[in-house]
Amino acid sequence: MKQETTFTLEDNLVQKLNTISKETSIPRSELVEKMLENLTKEYEKKTN
Repeated sequence: MKQETTFTLEDNLVQKLNTISKETSIPRSELVEKMLENLTKEYEKKTN
């Protein structure tokens, strides 16, 4: 199940996200989800 959430990002990060989304045709929400998955995996490696 997915949950809707809202957050604020720096303008330059939003611009980068929009660019990647346009270039890859991947929705921004999917890109953010993938980035968070990668970040949590990286964090888990460091904490284990």
